[in-house]
Amino acid sequence: MGEGTHQHLPTGQTLGMRFHSADASWHIFAFAGKEHPMSDDCRVKALCNFLQTDHMSPIKLHTPQGADRANMV
Repeated sequence: MGEGTHQHLPTGQTLGMRFHSADASWHIFAFAGKEHPMSDDCRVKALCNFLQTDHMSPIKLHTPQGADRANMV
């Protein structure tokens, strides 16, 4: 977790805390770093690949058989 240097930017949110969800669904927010989008060292791309393909992905682990994964996040 960061040091809070930029805490003034997300007004109404505390760094490290979860975002409010009115319907109790999960949402994933990935904030881009300095890497070029879609480059091999892009961490957001790595996260997306993990969520989509890894056998330990929470989406794969918790999506019911036959359900549409796009509706799970």
